[in-house]
This record gives sequence, C-alpha cells and structure tokens, in this order.
Amino acid sequence: MKGNKEILRGKHGRYRRIRTAICMMALSAAVLKGTAADCRAEIAGDEAFSHITWEKLFEDALLTPNGVMQSVCVTEHYIISIENTADDPGQPDTVSAYYRNSVDENGQPVQQYSLAKRVADTDWEHGNGMAYNPNTGEIYVALYTNTHGDNGGCLYVMDPNTLALKGKIKVSDSYNILGIGYRREENQYVIQTDGTGGYSIKILDENFQLLDDQGPADPSPGYNFQDLCVSGDYVINFPLTYGMNIGEYMHVYSLSRRTTVASVPLDFQLMDYIQIEAESICELEQGVFLTIVNVVDSSGGRRCCFYRTVLPYYFTVNVTGDKGTVTEGSTRVSRGESYPITYTPNPGYELSALAVDGTPVDIAAYPDGYTLENIQSDHTVSVNFTPEPVSSEPVPTGAGEGEGDDSGKSGPRVQMALKPADAERGCKGSLILPAVVVSIAVLVISWYLFVLHVRRERRRKQARAKLARQRLQWEMAAEED
Repeated sequence: MKGNKEILRGKHGRYRRIRTAICMMALSAAVLKGTAADCRAEIAGDEAFSHITWEKLFEDALLTPNGVMQSVCVTEHYIISIENTADDPGQPDTVSAYYRNSVDENGQPVQQYSLAKRVADTDWEHGNGMAYNPNTGEIYVALYTNTHGDNGGCLYVMDPNTLALKGKIKVSDSYNILGIGYRREENQYVIQTDGTGGYSIKILDENFQLLDDQGPADPSPGYNFQDLCVSGDYVINFPLTYGMNIGEYMHVYSLSRRTTVASVPLDFQLMDYIQIEAESICELEQGVFLTIVNVVDSSGGRRCCFYRTVLPYYFTVNVTGDKGTVTEGSTRVSRGESYPITYTPNPGYELSALAVDGTPVDIAAYPDGYTLENIQSDHTVSVNFTPEPVSSEPVPTGAGEGEGDDSGKSGPRVQMALKPADAERGCKGSLILPAVVVSIAVLVISWYLFVLHVRRERRRKQARAKLARQRLQWEMAAEED
C-alpha cells in the first residue's frame, strides 16, 4: 500500500544518510592519515653494474683434488660455503664457516675471515646454490643434481650454526634447482631451474609455493648458470663459461621488467692462473656483494678466492619531528654522499633531543642542524622539541615601594614573565574546566535531541499505522457494501 511504501522510503532514506555519513568519516580519516612516499633503499639503476671492481678479501685452499667451491651465503656471524667433493653420493662434501666480523657470536675478538668451523659429514649433491633466511634461521641449498633418486626438484635445509642437514623441501618434480636467493622485504624466494625447466626464473612464497614463473633466461654467452642472489628488483648470477676461453661474466636480471638488463665481463685482476671460475654470489650488506672464484694457478695449486665489490646504491634517510620545522621526512641519498638536516622549533619551544639511528647526539654541538657524512646505510633521525622552561626573573611593574600595596607592606611589586609556551600551557590549564563543562553540556543536549527524535519517529509510525488500519477498515466496509 501507499502508506507502507512511504514508510519503506523513509527507512531507506535514513539508511542512505547513515551510509553517507560513514563513508564521509572514512574518507576524512583516509585524508587525514595520508600516504607515505614509496622510498626504499636499492641499487642505483642498471648503470650501477657498468664499472665493477673487485677487492680480494681472503682465500683458502681447496681440500680435495677434484673439489670445487660451489656456493656461498652469509649469516649474521659467518660466511658459509660448500665445497663439492664429487657428484658421488658416497663422498661427503665439506661445509666451511669463516668469521664474517672481527668478533664472534659471543662478542669475543677473532681474526676476521679466519676459519671458524668445518664439517664434512653430508653429501649436499652438487650444492650449487645457497640462501640464508634470517627470519627462519635456516640456509636453503639448491642441489642442482639428484644422485639420490628422490632429490629431484628439492632443496636441502642447513642449520647455520652446526652446518648440519636439518631436512628437505620438495619444490617440484619437473626440474632441478640451480640457484636460490631470498627477498627479505617480500619474504619470498627466487629460484632458477636447470635446463629441464628452461633456466627459468621463478618466485616462491615463504612456503616455497610458486607465485610467479618469469619464464626462461638466456645463459649467453655461457651455456648454463651458476648460483644467484637477489637485491631489490635485481637477480644477479653468473653464466657458466667453463672451457669456452671467453672469460667470466655476470648477468643482471630485472624481476619487474622480466628480462636480462646487463651482461658484464668480470675482471678479478688475476695474473698467474690457468683456470678461473666464478661460482656464487651473495649480498654482504646493502649494495655490497661477495663472490667466490675457484682458481687453478700455473703451478697446479687450487684455491678459492673470496672477492668483494661495492655498487652505487640509494639509501633512505627518514627524519621525524614535531613542534617545529625539520628537513623533509623521507629522502633517497646516493652512497657516499652527505645529507644536511636542519631543524627550527616553533615559537615557545626549544630543541630537547636529537638521535641518529636511536643513538643520542649532543644537541649543544648541533643546535640548528646535523649532517650525515659519507652515507653507507639507511638512517633514521628523530628531532624532539619541548616547551621552553618557565622564566623566574622578576619584571618591575613601575610602581615604587609601597605604592598600590593593598597589604600595607612595603617592597617592590613584581610579576612573573611567561614565555609563549608557558602562556600556552597556562591557557590550556585554565580552559580545562570550561571545556569539560561544555563537553558535558553537548552530550546532554545531544542525548535530549536524540530522545526527541526517537519519540517523534515513534509518533509518526503510530500515525501511519493508524492510517493504514483506517484504510483497511474502509476497504473492508466497501467490499461488504
């Protein structure tokens, strides 16, 4: 009936008004919240790979006549590598851990890069690649081969402290895995398959389930691939050129563009050798990479050399502070550059604390600004301002001794001078009670208006119901007539 339709229209109108109000509040919250700038540390573009120089950190002799150092990764305390003795399940491979720092995990001084521990009790297949996940505290080893019949498409799990085998993860039955890298920010893994899988680049989630198959990668000028590592958008690996007499190369693959963006020849400044082979690469720290190179010198000596390179890199500097003006919040800065930070308190406030990466800085030495020099990592700078202290200096009023002294006592009259921040605090304090009273009054009035609204709606519904009953009685009476 018409009356019922009017009632429904009234309800729908109220619902629309409520939905509109909710949407407006959500929109307002989103506007007030804002969005943070997408500013992240990363390698400084494709051109960063154009002129790479290598510094040798240390070397170690290969332990067996046919042994080859196949892969390397870094943990918080160690540089860990696998020397593949042979592709023979009956011969265990050797896992070596070298001290990454000048102190061990207990803070005791050690010789950096010296051997910390060595274990040879497991056959790690070919041990072609490794990646360390600091969140799980595990190393994942890309086997490449499956001389053990059920190892096809598997990863081995290594304990980074004992260097022991912990378990095995089955990724696929369709291919073996050449190399593996870990994307810390995304909590994902990047693997490269063997030739059976077309040397394809694949992204796996934290449970080693396929997220994205990027398709095949071309190993040219080589014919296969070694291990890989991941840094931001880039996958870095070495094409296998063993026996081709064309030297060693580095490939750089972009995950976002799904293609190889650079193929760079490598020069390790070696003079006395008859064979070299770059095997594996990992990231020591942001934009700093470690690679292992197997070398056979002219006298037949066999060793593995550990090299480091530093790439051009963008770091982020985040500056926070309120009650004043500070340098813009999030900025990208190139490696080695300096970054000046300025800050000015609002009227009535003063600088009270300054911290760089959580470490307090003497504000007396840097009252107006601070400069980050030779930036080699991300930094966070916090600037704090607080209200200036209350002044206790007396200010004469101009009245002489005894003038205007209602108490009858003699002596100069003084007033306390308040600085702007003190005045602000005083005003706020004096307004607390009125604000409370006003708030209570608003609540009471709002509740009263709400009750009136409910009563009015109730009367309207009763009137509509009465009208509907009358119409129904009229219609029934008309039908009887």
